[in-house]
Amino acid sequence: MTQQYPSAPQAPSAHYGGAPVEDPGKTLGIVGLVLAFVFSIAGIVVSAIARKQSREAGFDNTIAKWGLILSIVFTVLGVILGIIYVSRSARSSRAARSRRTDDPVPDRGRRPCPWRRPSSSRGAARTTWWRKDPAPGTVEPDAAPVRGGRVHASARGRGETMTEPTTTPPTGPAGAPDPASLELGLDTFGDVTAGPDGTPVAAARTVRDVVEEAVLADQVGVDFFGVGEHHREDFAVSAPEVVLAGVATRTSRIRLGSAVTVLSSDDPVRVFERFSTVDALSEGRAEVILGRGSFIESFPLFGYDLADYEVLFEEKLDLFVRLLDEGPVTWSGTTRAGLAGQEVYPKTEGGRLRTWVGVGGSPESVVRTARHGLGLMLAIIGGEPERFRPYVDLYHRAVAELGTPTLPVGVHSPGHVAETDEQAQEEVYEHFAAMNNRIGRERGWPAYHRGRFAHDIRDGSLYVGSPETVARKIASTVRTLGLGRFDLKYSSGTLPHATMMRSIELYGTQVAPRVRELLAEG
Repeated sequence: MTQQYPSAPQAPSAHYGGAPVEDPGKTLGIVGLVLAFVFSIAGIVVSAIARKQSREAGFDNTIAKWGLILSIVFTVLGVILGIIYVSRSARSSRAARSRRTDDPVPDRGRRPCPWRRPSSSRGAARTTWWRKDPAPGTVEPDAAPVRGGRVHASARGRGETMTEPTTTPPTGPAGAPDPASLELGLDTFGDVTAGPDGTPVAAARTVRDVVEEAVLADQVGVDFFGVGEHHREDFAVSAPEVVLAGVATRTSRIRLGSAVTVLSSDDPVRVFERFSTVDALSEGRAEVILGRGSFIESFPLFGYDLADYEVLFEEKLDLFVRLLDEGPVTWSGTTRAGLAGQEVYPKTEGGRLRTWVGVGGSPESVVRTARHGLGLMLAIIGGEPERFRPYVDLYHRAVAELGTPTLPVGVHSPGHVAETDEQAQEEVYEHFAAMNNRIGRERGWPAYHRGRFAHDIRDGSLYVGSPETVARKIASTVRTLGLGRFDLKYSSGTLPHATMMRSIELYGTQVAPRVRELLAEG
């Protein structure tokens, strides 16, 4: 009898509950490991599901295990870092609120220090502070960047390379100011003002009011009246020389000029012609302050590229300086047609138009001004005035070493005068703050507030108060910087015309004489 043997046992089918051939949680485990580095919380969930599937099938899913561990670690670290960040943010917010309430914030402008400590990689500092010009019309390739609607210029001059002294910078021959020769002026940008009901008046009315303000300044003995150039709705004056021509026919002694003329977006020949015409109408009282301006609206308006910000000013200033000699001019550059022995008319009766360069805070600009033999006008609208003394010293040293004429240094700063300190502050604050905040929104400035206002009056460059208060602060600035001219920007946003007229009257009749008395006292 043939013996029957049982057949070999068959492997159970995985479909019916047997052990699977491959780990079912393998793929999900890989996904969980990746998520641990990308989104750790999701990594925890996916890795846990993968590990459960593998265990139920009899597998030990190592990949899912590491995905779970790493996801937990990264999640814990994220929570800790989040707690630290929230804690620091809360402390910073409390500190900021404390500064706004108790201690005014420091000046938001650039710190005006023209000297930098030389790095070890530079070796010994050089002894010269600039090099001479290359051929006329050429510039170094560095262009000033423009951010937030405002030009932030490195202002590397045409062929000027500043170097760092190894010791404390020398003190220039600024000396003690002469009260008899000091000029005290007023500036306005033709800010569109508010009427009696608080609504803005028409720009045309503002222009006529500016003329009346200049006439009053002439009558009360102010030495200079400057009008700024802007091309935006909150300032009514876009052609200062036209306004000055109107003023010239109604005044007799006050000097008249711009504050400033934006030379970069204008033509040097036309600028000279217009101001020499004002000089003729005023019988020799015209002058011009040239600058690049702090607003950029004129560049696209007149078809200029902001990428050419540096070269435009460098070349046009070079041409304008040649025109000041009032003889035949030969010049070539890249920003306008060249001149070949050509003359410009009308000539001035005095033989030369008094010219300044407005500088906001660049040592290269200071040296360029000295190199061209022009007056230096510092626009100090923030920070303590004494911080600008290094610029004055640098200017005088550059003038001495270059052998150019020694000319006065001036300062332009904002302010307002009333019968008392309290009245002056209350009259101007809302208008001054609104103007700062309007411009500040364009440029990313922090909101202006009472604490900052008080700081600027006490320690900064805001000349607001009674005639005695303003006179003492001006005299202090004149002494500290050795100035030949101080110009108060008396217009502040929508500050009403009548209020400004009273400020002008007090400035001419009380502030100016008192400043000279204080300086004479030593």
